[in-house]
Amino acid sequence: MSMKHLVILPFQAVGHVRPLCTLAAHIVKFRPSVTITFFMAASLFPLVQGEIARSFEADDEAVNRIRLIALPQHPNPLIASTYEEAFEDAWAKIAAKEPITCTVTGTVYEPNPVLPKQVILDFFAFRPHMYIRRVAPDVKIYTWFSGSAYNLMYLFGPENLGGLGNLLPKIEEDVAKTGKPFDIVSVEHFWRSEGNVIRVPGLPPMYDYEYQPQVVHLPPELVGNSFVKAHKVFLETDGVLLMGPEALDPEESSSALRQWLNGLGKSVYFSGPLLPDGKKAAAEEQRASPLGEKTIAFLDRELQEKGEKSVLYISFGSIFFPLKPDILATFLEAVMELNIPFILSHPSPFAVFSEELKQKVEDYGHGMFSPWVPQQTILSHPATGWFVTHGGFNSTVECIHAGVPPICWPFMADQTVNTIILTETYNAGYELLEVRTGHGLRPIYRTGKAPSDTLSAVKKEALDVLQKAFGEDGEQKRSNLLAVKARIDRAWEDGGASRRDVGILVDSFAK
Repeated sequence: MSMKHLVILPFQAVGHVRPLCTLAAHIVKFRPSVTITFFMAASLFPLVQGEIARSFEADDEAVNRIRLIALPQHPNPLIASTYEEAFEDAWAKIAAKEPITCTVTGTVYEPNPVLPKQVILDFFAFRPHMYIRRVAPDVKIYTWFSGSAYNLMYLFGPENLGGLGNLLPKIEEDVAKTGKPFDIVSVEHFWRSEGNVIRVPGLPPMYDYEYQPQVVHLPPELVGNSFVKAHKVFLETDGVLLMGPEALDPEESSSALRQWLNGLGKSVYFSGPLLPDGKKAAAEEQRASPLGEKTIAFLDRELQEKGEKSVLYISFGSIFFPLKPDILATFLEAVMELNIPFILSHPSPFAVFSEELKQKVEDYGHGMFSPWVPQQTILSHPATGWFVTHGGFNSTVECIHAGVPPICWPFMADQTVNTIILTETYNAGYELLEVRTGHGLRPIYRTGKAPSDTLSAVKKEALDVLQKAFGEDGEQKRSNLLAVKARIDRAWEDGGASRRDVGILVDSFAK
């Protein structure tokens, strides 16, 4: 059989890497002519190894056609320069048919006799995109976007379709005029806060500052070298591969995306939902969490004591966390006042809890803090009823797939519009507005009101939302979410849209 070689390089963040693991598994399962070299940052090697294993049975030899190679990285996971430089070195060895060493395991991989003629590069990987274009112009580049069409359109789409457009020339002009560093000027341009109304196809109108409803501290280097330069990535790529299922997007959003990218000669492929479905999926995820067994035991106990759909799961992803501890503490007081059992996952480096709060939760007896939990396993447990989430795209897809409606607490960018899609477009969840900080305290377009910026308002809203969620109103929203689930779950069935799109993409790969 004539083989095809695909190289994959995700950004060094869990939300970008995890679904790509499932996509890689799908590709080698459905197309035995494909081998994959999958690079990742060193800190994510155990996660990738575990995620890949979740999609395969013990005797499935297809897994052997995926090589996992960890690369060195900067101590700050949001700074990609070290990782991207290491990729350039690795690519040079691939091209020269030299061995490559995994920086985590020390395993030396002999060269694949088939040179790769296609790569999937993360949309944040500006430098690798430009590097491949320069040293291997015949290699097809497919840009991995870990979101949906409506997300992509605002962040990187043209201005005439509601997007930020190409900020690079404007930033370079300002740098020349002011003498300020490029990254600092990038932050000033990217986080718009003039109060202009943004109209993205498929989304309700919003003020520009609403796309960052919380104070967020991102390294300026990430904004300058990833967010700002990503627009050029979409102009230079051969095709765009979206993590989302097309069925989640409003038709206006996906149509606008195709109008823009097809007009530039770029192909568009949808690939979601990307969730492991092997027999080992739950066990491998549970094993990856240091408190996996304790988490399941907690859910089992609450199921016996409180019944089905009684537990509130809280997670803000691997990076984000409320920067005002008193707001989260006030919200948890409302949870405990209503006698709702909860699990709070806090892998973020920004997570801080007072000793007083820790003691309250311990005395309460029905709360659990954990630095890392098996999220998909928690969401699929019959005890789990609602999910307080930052609205990241992985969490959005996972809660829909599990049929667990969200209570959204978004921080920035795509999280804000994922929240709008879930709570406004599909009426399948709630959004907390009184928890907003920074620019988020300005008036909200759809309500005409500004949050109160008081802890009493946070408490009042939390009590109101939670009582609705665990009542009749919440059951209606759950029913609406299940209707969305039914649509997106068909995407990877025989004849499904994502299975078709990914098949078309892989069949186009050169040998």
